Amino acid sequence: MGYFLLFTAAIFTYCTGMTDTHILPKWLCTLGMVAVVGMIGGLFILSGKQRRMKGLSLFTAVAFLCLCQAVYAIVQAIGLCPSHFSYRVVGSFDNPAGLAACLSVGIPCCIYLFCTWERKILKGASVLMALFIATALILSGSRTGILAGILLPVAWWLFGSIKRRWLKLAVLGIGVILMPIMYMAKKDSADGRLLMLRCGWEMVKEKPLLGHGIGGVQALYMDYQAEWLAAHPESDFSMLADNVKSVFNEYLTIGICFGMVGWLFLGLYVWLMIHSYRKAPSEEGRFALMSLAIIGVLGCFSYPFSYPFTWVVLVWGSVVLVHQACPIAIPRNKAVRCTMAIVLFCTSSFLLYGTVKRTRAELEWGEISQMALMGRSKEAFPRYEALMSILGNEPYFLYNYAAELYMANLYEEALHMARRCRTHWADYDLELLQGELLNELERYKEAEHHFQLAANMCPVRFVPLNSLLKLYKQTGDTMKADSMAQIIIDKPIKIPSSNINIMKAEAKKWLER
Repeated sequence: MGYFLLFTAAIFTYCTGMTDTHILPKWLCTLGMVAVVGMIGGLFILSGKQRRMKGLSLFTAVAFLCLCQAVYAIVQAIGLCPSHFSYRVVGSFDNPAGLAACLSVGIPCCIYLFCTWERKILKGASVLMALFIATALILSGSRTGILAGILLPVAWWLFGSIKRRWLKLAVLGIGVILMPIMYMAKKDSADGRLLMLRCGWEMVKEKPLLGHGIGGVQALYMDYQAEWLAAHPESDFSMLADNVKSVFNEYLTIGICFGMVGWLFLGLYVWLMIHSYRKAPSEEGRFALMSLAIIGVLGCFSYPFSYPFTWVVLVWGSVVLVHQACPIAIPRNKAVRCTMAIVLFCTSSFLLYGTVKRTRAELEWGEISQMALMGRSKEAFPRYEALMSILGNEPYFLYNYAAELYMANLYEEALHMARRCRTHWADYDLELLQGELLNELERYKEAEHHFQLAANMCPVRFVPLNSLLKLYKQTGDTMKADSMAQIIIDKPIKIPSSNINIMKAEAKKWLER
């Protein structure tokens, strides 16, 4: 039951009282459940009772929860349950990437149940579950999810079951044909990720051994993108670059954050999983390894480790493989058992305390954010300051605080908070905010730098160029204003909007003055 609740928390938890309504609540609830399971585990260790992990029960639980998620997504797709995000089909997540990361693991679980259950009605139920999950994956529009969640497990299973060589070649041929089709389905999106790979690789080359540390992508990536695009203004990537929060490749992220040392540990982990399966092969281990392989494929084109469910599945699959190769037994020595139980119980208690503390802080932040939106900023600021001890290193909190100070015309305080945020986060919107603050403080050269950096980060955007035009008009630099107005007029539009039309009209009016 504890494992079932853990998987449920990682998939379905959400909270409207937090600023992040769908992902952070999943993390907090999952960590809380891990702490509770750890405490219960400590009691079992203390009692000396051996608990055997029931593989069939775990596979059934995961398949059932993925089925529930699939039904939710299908209901969204037909319009009976609206999504609260810009994407139509997201399930209980914030975008299709999270939904795909969840559903992709459901297919191998269904195949395992099909191979394990003996009664025909149960086999039929497993096939029906797999069809529902596959349908939801297709409706999500996630190419990565379709590749990792449908094609990979089916091909893996068929290659292991089919004896005839021509059938295996047919399966392989279908996969090869589908790859370019999936690429052309969203060509701009795929090409945009090539820019992320290029800029990410530049980050790896800068610090190849140990990387830039935890949070390196968030803190530095957009600076590298801005530098590369400024050096290549005629590149086709200029129309594809966006405000990036993830490089859509977990392996590149490991290289950026931890360098070659991180890749070395990743290689050792992969070797350990494969070695464990070869040492003690079993159906359960085979499908656990398949689940890990699916996560590995998702990691090539997405960011599955942003979601707690992926981590829970990773740990579960790893424990299954390692436990079968080297069974772990509770020590018979009472002193050793007591020590292990006390350490586990204390660690779990500390984790639970930290999770509860963070949860209360997030709920408080959600409440004061609503107060600020209702124009009660003066009441909110003391409570913002009180949260700094807990959320003072969270870039989104710092940005939100800085934005509220800006709206209250507290420019010096807002700039201080924005610059504190900048040490953790390189971001297009943050650069615009700093530019506006410096402009209000009449520090025009510094404001120009931040507006220009924002323009380099996302060359397709018009807002930073319009801000520069206003800055030059304000400072009386007509030559630069004329040049910027012409750039705005000549700039191609990627996505038409009324705001862009207004900016172009104002630029044209300036040149015709």
